[in-house]
Amino acid sequence: MSPLAENDPSAPPIGIRQFLVRGTWTVIGWSAYAAWQAVRLAALAVLIFLEPIVSVALAGLGACLVLTVLVFQVLAHRPGFPWLGLLLAAVACTLLRMAYLFLIDLLRRG
Repeated sequence: MSPLAENDPSAPPIGIRQFLVRGTWTVIGWSAYAAWQAVRLAALAVLIFLEPIVSVALAGLGACLVLTVLVFQVLAHRPGFPWLGLLLAAVACTLLRMAYLFLIDLLRRG
């Protein structure tokens, strides 16, 4: 086969329909990729901008919940105090912060 196969008269010509379909899927694919990158970068910018606020709020809330449990359950020993619920809420704050940072990392990788 010659190095210039497109000029080879014995090679079957590509049909216009096949060319248009192949070209259309390329345009659709690149358009979808560009749209995804635009959405991804916009969401990433918002998440990175809000990250210090969210991190401080969630870490502070978790620490306050743990301190509340320490004061009311350990030091004051109030019976009927929902200490387990507050500790679970503190753990949930920590897990939510981890999920937030994971989402930032996931969008950063692209």
